[in-house]
Amino acid sequence: MIPAFQKCMLISPFLVSLAFANKIHEAASTPSATHPPVPTASWPTLPSNFSDLPSQSVGCWNSHFFFSFTTYFLWTEASKSITPVVTTYIPPVTHKRTYTYDTLTDCSTTNFGLTTLCDGVPRATSRSSQCRTTQFVTSDVWVQSSSTLSYIRPTWTSEFQPPQPTCKVAADGSSLCTRMYDAWSYRASQLDFETTLAPSYRGTLYNMMGPRCTRSDPSSTTYTGTMCRMIAPTYSVYYWPTPTPSGSEFCQSSRPTPTITDKPSTKVIAGHTLTSPSVYHFLRDVRIESYLFDKQRYNLSTAVPSDQVLTVAQLETDILSASVTCSGREGDYCTASLTPDFRIDDIFTARKDAYQWNCRCGTATIYQTNYKPSLAVPIREVVKQNHDIGGQDCDWDLWGGYSGDRYSGGVESSTPVLMFENVPKTAFVPITTEVSMGVETGAPPRGRRVEGVAAPTVVM
Repeated sequence: MIPAFQKCMLISPFLVSLAFANKIHEAASTPSATHPPVPTASWPTLPSNFSDLPSQSVGCWNSHFFFSFTTYFLWTEASKSITPVVTTYIPPVTHKRTYTYDTLTDCSTTNFGLTTLCDGVPRATSRSSQCRTTQFVTSDVWVQSSSTLSYIRPTWTSEFQPPQPTCKVAADGSSLCTRMYDAWSYRASQLDFETTLAPSYRGTLYNMMGPRCTRSDPSSTTYTGTMCRMIAPTYSVYYWPTPTPSGSEFCQSSRPTPTITDKPSTKVIAGHTLTSPSVYHFLRDVRIESYLFDKQRYNLSTAVPSDQVLTVAQLETDILSASVTCSGREGDYCTASLTPDFRIDDIFTARKDAYQWNCRCGTATIYQTNYKPSLAVPIREVVKQNHDIGGQDCDWDLWGGYSGDRYSGGVESSTPVLMFENVPKTAFVPITTEVSMGVETGAPPRGRRVEGVAAPTVVM
């Protein structure tokens, strides 16, 4: 007998010895000493229009088929002859386990600094929650016993491995392989009419009949492009401060397009000249990688030095606000919705729609500290405005999956973007620093790694 597994182990040496002293059941029977004869797996004869097939290839095909069928038949018969033997020991042991845990009930929230603007939604500067702690006690009971499961196998199982053919029917992708599949289609169509096998075998027989080669797919095309991805883990935004809307202006659904004057304001930050009224995305630690199909991995490009800062200028009305929705059992399939509805003023006093779009937490009361926008920067704009980094001929791939708190999965969108999620207020830098000789002074320290984002997600 061959032991298979032991369901449970008794935890006391005394109980173990007692259990072995009280063996109560062992089922056994004698397996079949032999098996029925292997039936003749006849299959349809090929007509004369397949006479062009080399006899060596047809013979190789036949040998693979008969080997597969014989092996399948023997395993099927063996499964009927294998006898399970279950040995159970007594006495069973009953266990009880009790759990005590605390839970919070009757919670209430007190809001501080409440104000209500023209949209009628209350806003709070902070809040405090109070709850009552309640203790719960629960228990579970289970019975533990010990048993073993063994199998009595037929002695003729050594026949399971008849000599396996080593010949090759046809080269993969060859015209002969395609022709052999034409012959297979014919034999499959005639199977019900020209075989003496029982119907229960015919479905399995059909799967075994295919020639052992891989035919080429005439509809497939070889990809000749370059698949790339971009990663920029350190992100900040520089903007020109404007008067904050107040009163009824705050609730206006439309906003004027920023005016580009004949004499715009300019500042030099980190060697880049920033011109009003554009908003500037600063990307640091940027990496561009191209996919190596032969090695099934990405390869780092050296086009972007590690200390190079990339900038992307956009008008505020063109900045994309992103919202990610995930589905699936583990939330691993995510889609990103993009809309040009971001406003710098939201980081100070968020509009109702912007607040709900980003945090998805309702608008009964708006807590400004909860508002951390997710922004998307089009990769094609990064490449266009920083032409020295290359990538003009790239097909931009998804980058590694969603970088949030959920299970890693793909994020899909309508256009390839670098997506920065939950950008904190500290990443937005007003352009008010004094500049001397093209060198910034009094500016924030080098870059700000976006909190809660290990790296942005490139979506397309």
